[in-house]
Amino acid sequence: YLTERCIIGFMFGLIGDLKKDAKVLDFECGSGGFLAAAIDNNKLELENIKGIDIEELPYVIAKTYLALYFGSIGEEMDNIPVKHDNGLIYHGKNYDLVIGNPAGGSKYEHGEEEKVFENLNNDLDEDGNRDKISEYNLSIQQAVQSARIGGKICLVLPEGLFSNSQDEFLREYIAKHCSVLAIVSLPR
Repeated sequence: YLTERCIIGFMFGLIGDLKKDAKVLDFECGSGGFLAAAIDNNKLELENIKGIDIEELPYVIAKTYLALYFGSIGEEMDNIPVKHDNGLIYHGKNYDLVIGNPAGGSKYEHGEEEKVFENLNNDLDEDGNRDKISEYNLSIQQAVQSARIGGKICLVLPEGLFSNSQDEFLREYIAKHCSVLAIVSLPR
């Protein structure tokens, strides 16, 4: 999925300026639009960004785009900080900004659950039962776990997440771990 440039620009408008040494993560980076905007808007260095995508094509597109942007050729492309991996597996924390448009659905079907749950929780409401494990559930947790204290998280999430009864435990998790500055409804 390619996030529209106007949405990316709007999100960076909400975020404001980042420090030149800010660390930015997009753990489901797709074509790399958010990473490119972080570089363009804030003149970040290549080593301050990290992109991850589980799908081959978006990974190749993001890596190629950033290689073109930075004029990297040959072995220099190995230094482009985009990985072909599961972004829900622990990839570090203390990021100043975690941003993106996570793939999502009501299920998680990418395997590696043992690795995913080394860092993330499968019982957020702490009722002793495994929660409904959706990609959005895991993406929200990953964003919270990846951001430093005082860092910013800016994600595109479905509107229903903020209103349906079955996701109340996610809203409580967000309220417990984050200061929500804005929820913006966008047209489909």
